[in-house]
Amino acid sequence: MPVFRYLDLKADITALSLQEAADHTWLIYPTERSKQEALRAWQSVWQPVAVEFLSMNEFKQRLIYSDKVRLMDEKRLVCLYQSLLPEDRQDFHIGKYDDLIEWGSISWSSLRRWQTRDWMRISSYKD
Repeated sequence: MPVFRYLDLKADITALSLQEAADHTWLIYPTERSKQEALRAWQSVWQPVAVEFLSMNEFKQRLIYSDKVRLMDEKRLVCLYQSLLPEDRQDFHIGKYDDLIEWGSISWSSLRRWQTRDWMRISSYKD
């Protein structure tokens, strides 16, 4: 689990952030310019640790893969649930949200297994 440490922006954030630098640390700066300043300062006090210097925009790009909202499995399941007739819901024993999620996880894992088997079968015919 990541640990976030916030620094007072009234202080010298470059000096304070470099004191916090440890192995596997992301140092995130508000602008590209402040990131470059910190990187230059780090070069003078370099230590053999894995530290990444990121601007806020770079950090956001790493957290968010796309500007578009991704349709997650649960949302797909809700759409599927809404499209099922009440009789179908009873046949699949879907009465509440938890049942829907459980049914979906079983279904998706089965589909992945079938896809893997088919892929293995198809790849064996290459020769």
